[in-house]
Amino acid sequence: MEGIVSCIRHSTSNTYTLLSAESGKFEAFEMKSDFSLATGEVVEIKEEGPAPVTTSDPKEKLEKIEKAIDETIEGILVGEPYRTGIEEIDRTTSKMWEDLLSASRLFLRKLMLGAPIIIRFHNDADGAGGAVGLYMGIAKLSWKVKIKPNIVWLMHRGVTYSERDSEWDTLIANGYSSIEKPLLVIIDFGTSTGSNEGIEAIEGRFETIWLDHHPIEEGFVGARLPNYMNPWKFGADSSYTAGLFACVFSHTFADADTKEMENASLVGDYSRFVPKGNAGLEASTILDLITSDPRIISQSSSNVVPSEIDAALNSSEKRGELYNYAKMRLEETLDAALNSVKTIKTEKADIFVLDYGEMRSAESKYPLPGRFSSRLLSRIEELNKRPEVVIVHFNLFISMRVSSGISDVVDIPGVIGKMKELYAEGIDSGGGHKNAASIKLNLDQEKKTVLRSIIETVKENLEQKGK
Repeated sequence: MEGIVSCIRHSTSNTYTLLSAESGKFEAFEMKSDFSLATGEVVEIKEEGPAPVTTSDPKEKLEKIEKAIDETIEGILVGEPYRTGIEEIDRTTSKMWEDLLSASRLFLRKLMLGAPIIIRFHNDADGAGGAVGLYMGIAKLSWKVKIKPNIVWLMHRGVTYSERDSEWDTLIANGYSSIEKPLLVIIDFGTSTGSNEGIEAIEGRFETIWLDHHPIEEGFVGARLPNYMNPWKFGADSSYTAGLFACVFSHTFADADTKEMENASLVGDYSRFVPKGNAGLEASTILDLITSDPRIISQSSSNVVPSEIDAALNSSEKRGELYNYAKMRLEETLDAALNSVKTIKTEKADIFVLDYGEMRSAESKYPLPGRFSSRLLSRIEELNKRPEVVIVHFNLFISMRVSSGISDVVDIPGVIGKMKELYAEGIDSGGGHKNAASIKLNLDQEKKTVLRSIIETVKENLEQKGK
């Protein structure tokens, strides 16, 4: 059997992705070779490894393989939009379906070619739920068609795609030689002008698929990318979560059971579509725990991959252990926070300010301050029976949460925009949603000034619009 070298994973011993379309059927192989091979080279594929062939036309071989890939992809794609059973979500999905299919063709092509694919997902229940849902779709796809994907999964901390991130991704991609450009997939972060430098650095180097649900900030250059997709572009909002979006995307090519990940995503990001009966709550809590402190299930202290998460969720013993530990840690931290939080009273709502450094455990990074802010707001709402505002600060980060009942009164995106104007040199990045957002500072000594200004601006919002 003859084939073509489509990708080389460079290491101490090169690993080759080989493609064949004998009799018109697409096949992929991963092998090592005693010969030094080049991408696009025709080889004979044998059990003992590939060997160069000099008598065949590479162009003709590649055209035959590409035709087989195109036919295979069209046979895989799902024509009817995926349905969750939630009417508003399903209407939005139908509007996006053709764009999703277009992005899916690109994704499947890269998978089948063995081109390097870097998938970055935000380190919370929403981002991780989407990553696991996409992973499940790829696993289900591999039952239908033989693929040897070269995927690198990266858990992303932060809300922007920085120039440094682009440099790191370029370094990863440089570890491969491929007949096509690498693909970068972004899930659940980056839709702000703070990502512009990173995006501009990868343009021309990578093809991209971007699945997000954050409000699109004016001046964000990523919106011009061919496969930048966001429910806001189709008349929806952030309640159509990015994790749900990634699960829906996986259903363009596979019928994996992603329902739990969809629900975990909705719960984790406080979507108004949160299912009844606590569906998704347990998985969401576990995802928050794992992405806060990967050491719990991973050998890495900074990264956890979907296969590790999926294995933990599918082990009833491990799952129970993680969920019980997460609940215990969360309750302990909430109790401590309620005793330490400072209250600033206004007529419309109170502002609760917490120094999260006093809560942080030396043994565990869970819960991270941003997502803890949401939990704290929920607990305070339960106790006070009215809408409130929570501001949590820790090291270089300041997180803000506002109850949905006063999100039109307290303009969190506006507060962040004002801080960026007032303290342009002091703020590294900032962004989020209408009810939840955060700021990252450049220098810790500037935090008191920025924090004071945030509190005063929120008070002004409450006092002016509350009259």
